[in-house]
Amino acid sequence: MKSFQDVPVDIARLIFESAAVSDRSTACALSCVSREVQFWSDPFLFRNVVIQDEGTVREAMLEFIDNFISEDPPSRILRARDYVQRFSTKQDNDQENRIPKFIGLCTALESLCLWTLDLTAPFLPINIPSLRKISFSSFDKGPQTFNVPLFHSVTHLEIDSADPISIWKAELSSMSSLTHLVLVLLDQNKIATAISTVSCSLPSHLQVLLLVMRRTEQSSLEGISYDERIVIGVSLRSNEVPSESNSYAEYVYEEDWAAWTGETSEVDTCWAKAELLLRDKQRKAKIMD
Repeated sequence: MKSFQDVPVDIARLIFESAAVSDRSTACALSCVSREVQFWSDPFLFRNVVIQDEGTVREAMLEFIDNFISEDPPSRILRARDYVQRFSTKQDNDQENRIPKFIGLCTALESLCLWTLDLTAPFLPINIPSLRKISFSSFDKGPQTFNVPLFHSVTHLEIDSADPISIWKAELSSMSSLTHLVLVLLDQNKIATAISTVSCSLPSHLQVLLLVMRRTEQSSLEGISYDERIVIGVSLRSNEVPSESNSYAEYVYEEDWAAWTGETSEVDTCWAKAELLLRDKQRKAKIMD
């Protein structure tokens, strides 16, 4: 009977890679089999870096980041700089600026999620051509302008606690690659003002703008027209259902940590759902014509 050692190397690699991509703990276990298998499994192990707000896993990830940004990292960690594609954190304290240092060394980063960490000055000069998606909160504490290297290649942007007037003053049009934008509004009572502010100046390259309110008690939008690329959403509390006061809402928005950490598919993201809604609206409009 032939042993596994008789399996051709390319077939063995496919087997180990398939096992590694299916489960992170499996990828971690495979990295201990041999150096060759570690070389195959590491791209899947380091592809998605997540720092939670507490727990032993958080401490382990912070230790990994310290090694990652060190001047003389182990060879395995040095290779990982080419493997990281997603970075997400709920950490709210980074006095030593470890996170921007880490981000700046990730050559293949595609997605950046900073839910409780302000997008401050050390992030802005970072230029990663592969970076396509960013989510962050508290724009007033953030960049104040989008005309910086960090945003040059971004196609999908999500901003929590957003003031549309401040955002439009921050040179949003300089993001020439931007196609999808989500604004969770800071002032829930100014949805009509927000719509009028953005409708007259949407960049031509923007395909979808999702405007989201957190409260259900909103004034009516009856009689207000807006750009066909805008989708009006509402963020509901747990077990809450849409009421007559937010009947204008076309979309029920959910803050989806799993989508940013790569635990859900692309078709389940808020942008993909908004796209489907827009296509449905366009189809119905053609039928009416």
